Amino acid sequence: MCITTDYRNKRSLKDSVSFCSISNDNVIVRAIKFCEEDGDNSFIIRVNEAIGKEQRNVSLRMLGEIGEATLCNALEESIKKLNVTNGRLRFNMKPFEVKTFKISYADKAKTIPSERYETINLPFNAQGFTRDENMRHVILQGSGFSLPREQVNDRYYMGGIRYKFHREDDGDRYDVLVCRGQKIKLPVCTRVYFIAGSTAGEQDIDICYGNKKVPFKIQPIDQPVSKWDMAAFNQVADVNDNLAFGYEFTHVHHPEGNIAKKAQFYLYSLAILSDKRVTIQLPENNRVVILSMTAIKERAKGGLATKMYDTVSQDYDFYNDIPPIDKIIDKADFLTIRAGKIQDQRNSGKGKGIKRDNIITNIIRSYTKSEW
Repeated sequence: MCITTDYRNKRSLKDSVSFCSISNDNVIVRAIKFCEEDGDNSFIIRVNEAIGKEQRNVSLRMLGEIGEATLCNALEESIKKLNVTNGRLRFNMKPFEVKTFKISYADKAKTIPSERYETINLPFNAQGFTRDENMRHVILQGSGFSLPREQVNDRYYMGGIRYKFHREDDGDRYDVLVCRGQKIKLPVCTRVYFIAGSTAGEQDIDICYGNKKVPFKIQPIDQPVSKWDMAAFNQVADVNDNLAFGYEFTHVHHPEGNIAKKAQFYLYSLAILSDKRVTIQLPENNRVVILSMTAIKERAKGGLATKMYDTVSQDYDFYNDIPPIDKIIDKADFLTIRAGKIQDQRNSGKGKGIKRDNIITNIIRSYTKSEW
């Protein structure tokens, strides 16, 4: 990964550095994140053995000298303390084994000044969140569902910048902003970020300030950031590396109960080319929903010089490019799974009665997970 920045620091790095490296190519780093309990003081690193063979004397090295290392489980609960030699962690891996380490530096790193930001108090004008015990009377602006309040984090940070969501104790029953041409006055800033999504397909909008009109393409909240190759659904691989992830809900609420369907909101940014306070005007489009907005005054400009996502190299018809026998197997698996779900519906006693207990309604229920 290559990063460019105009931030200057007396303690400059070399042209090429590695934040984390492993001596064995058959052991793969799967995740690096801050520890949930210790915050910025410790990292969680998860690795796994990739080829089904035992790997011995694997060495893990960080950009800074490792001070302490602990073997953890997936919940980041400590199992045992590990030995660190010369600032490196050494360990063995069984075939296909997964290990999680909690690592802290020997010397606490100096903190680079963060961006100066200010969360914006949005003029919320609609209801979009519900709790498990009260999900019957709210539908998020034509989406057919509401968002689970229990999954909202009041202190949400992304890229070192805080985003503020509506709090239940604010005393306002409205908790999302539906774009109806509102005007929002910003503090002095160089950029404003907002977490938004569309409840009905992709939406082209313009946000205006001064005499400038800036176009945005707002993605639907049921739009994943990427897709797998799946012949049974005639779906080809697709990765949109132009999207910036904002916030994800693992399920949504419906008057009939929880639905195992993700809702994904994306992050958008608007450059403010003024050294004074400006007022932005949102579009008149009630399909665009904004959850949060933060203005920042950037200390430096920077960004990735290399892509972080895989890309599909060419347009292709996945279903016509695979061998016929694979099509048959894939379709057979799909039909077997579907038939099993239909049988589960029948055996569970749902949908009793001539009008509701038939093959057509069972197929519909197996897709929609409806209880009718």
